[in-house]
Amino acid sequence: MRVRGLSQDPVVVVGSPRSGTSWLMRLLARQPGHCAIFEPLHARWWPKAREAGFGNRPTTGSDRKRAYLRRIFKGLEARQSIRRPRWSRSVGANPGRLFWGTARRLLAVRLVVKFVSACRLLPWIVEEFPGYRYVYLVRSPYAVVSSQLSRGASSYLDNRVRPFDYLNEAKQPASATTELCERIRADAEEVLDGDIVQEIYSLEGCLTLSWYADNLVAQHASQSEAVITVRYENLLVNTSAELDRIHAHVGGRSSSSVTSESKDPGRQLHKWRGQLENHQIESIRETLHSLETAHESLEEWDMSGETRRLRDDRTFEGDDEIDDRS
Repeated sequence: MRVRGLSQDPVVVVGSPRSGTSWLMRLLARQPGHCAIFEPLHARWWPKAREAGFGNRPTTGSDRKRAYLRRIFKGLEARQSIRRPRWSRSVGANPGRLFWGTARRLLAVRLVVKFVSACRLLPWIVEEFPGYRYVYLVRSPYAVVSSQLSRGASSYLDNRVRPFDYLNEAKQPASATTELCERIRADAEEVLDGDIVQEIYSLEGCLTLSWYADNLVAQHASQSEAVITVRYENLLVNTSAELDRIHAHVGGRSSSSVTSESKDPGRQLHKWRGQLENHQIESIRETLHSLETAHESLEEWDMSGETRRLRDDRTFEGDDEIDDRS
């Protein structure tokens, strides 16, 4: 359903996949009169995105892309899905969900548009739509890669392919892993040194490469006054305070309660330690070191401190908090 009657410019949420952008989108969309738009560059749900020339990780703009995004930001495009609606599980089990979802769109005065595939296009988007407000969310690469692996790296797999459990090597098809890494490296070469990119082979290394490319480009857009940078770890630990800061930037009112959307900081901050093997952590660390040596450091964006601490080999080898399961 299209969203009409909008009276305010949208809030645009951008971040690398599995950085917490969906959670932040839901927090912001709780505002009265706000309506969430989920991944408008995803070709499966938004077929016109592909017609406009958007790929998996777009880095350059065009007139067609500008026209498509303008329609998205104005609520003039409707989401579609080539999958059969999960009526029995969602709407059938909760008829009110359909009613309230429709009502929110009819009554919306402002959109919260969230898309992870726009990171490498963010400088262009900010330049083309200068009056909007942007929220750039960044999360520790160790947590991001761990989350992507546990979800089957679905942000890069073809939409028609069922995600694989890459943490379970018995379920990991070599051909799928090879294809996935090739796609990540090809996309990354558009913004990074090709020689460095081609030296990265492991799956966790390639996912780190993707995280780095996303944030390297997005951080340049974050220098604009229209963009506010939010660190996932800070949002997790100080949800209300960070939301106050975000609402001050985007012009909204702070939510009186975020209890239903709050997360457990202790569990979320260190969950990746129980998921990643030591050799995977080492691969992520080495990949970050190679990329930062060739380009620039993103250490300031990793407020969890894991990149900084694990860069020291002695600390890594002697850390008894990391289970030796490699």
